[in-house]
Amino acid sequence: MNVARLRKLVNRYQHYAVIMSDGLFGNFFGYVGLPNDSFRVILGRNKKHALRRYLERYKRIHNKYPRNYMRGMFFRECPEQFGMYCVIDKNKKQTFYRT
Repeated sequence: MNVARLRKLVNRYQHYAVIMSDGLFGNFFGYVGLPNDSFRVILGRNKKHALRRYLERYKRIHNKYPRNYMRGMFFRECPEQFGMYCVIDKNKKQTFYRT
């Protein structure tokens, strides 16, 4: 890809906030640290792409993938009680995913 095409592609990316559950299922909003520790803002084409980018960044920071994640796995939308990841778009709509 040339640089102009990449710039056009990245200009279409949107900001998403991604939160990983504290426990195995649905414990998202019980954080006690700094307010910025609870989520990360990620650029992505869509919600699933932002979630994948979040997990790759997690690997770079912590030198390991989070629990229950393997490359190439599919993410499924689910209710909050069963979700492992919460993705929030700029309209503050929350979507929950599990592997």
